[in-house]
Amino acid sequence: MIFLYITEMGIFKSRSKSKITLTVEGMTCEHCETKVRHALDGVEGVKMVTKVDRENNQAIVDIADREKATNEMLIKAISDAGYTGKENPGQA
Repeated sequence: MIFLYITEMGIFKSRSKSKITLTVEGMTCEHCETKVRHALDGVEGVKMVTKVDRENNQAIVDIADREKATNEMLIKAISDAGYTGKENPGQA
């Protein structure tokens, strides 16, 4: 989805926005959730980490720019934080 904004300067396209849910394995405590949240927040193109939930093994991320915040980059950030991240089916 591409959003168009009309301003006095003309028409501008913004990059696609989306929400993605990733599976995160290995979280056992609140500190783990915080580490994953900070790791995902550090990925360029992430607008906001909506939720990190160790009980359901998932992280929900609002993406501002899908060209910058790809699934691979998000999964790498989770891995670099010491956890296992996976795409959910249908979240390509």
